[in-house]
Amino acid sequence: MPRQLKTIREGTVRDVEAEELSRVEKAADARFEEERVSIRWVRTALEVVREAARLHGVPYQTYVKQVAFRQALTDLKDAGAAGIAPDWSTRRSGAVGSQS
Repeated sequence: MPRQLKTIREGTVRDVEAEELSRVEKAADARFEEERVSIRWVRTALEVVREAARLHGVPYQTYVKQVAFRQALTDLKDAGAAGIAPDWSTRRSGAVGSQS
């Protein structure tokens, strides 16, 4: 969903400026696109995850993303060390640690 300004300032914008603003807004929105994932869990498993997230002081969805990402990096690193897959430990991701 495109982000919009919460307040509008008075003034006029020329057509060229409006086109440029539109282009910049679209570029900014594209930068923050996310993919949505649905996971079906039994209620008790979700309660465990929520409790662990609470102990870490983060929302459970953030906790799930962080834990899944760390585990994936570990699995890929181990697979790389075993010669099964490329070693991802030296690659940098631009997002996961700070997502909420």
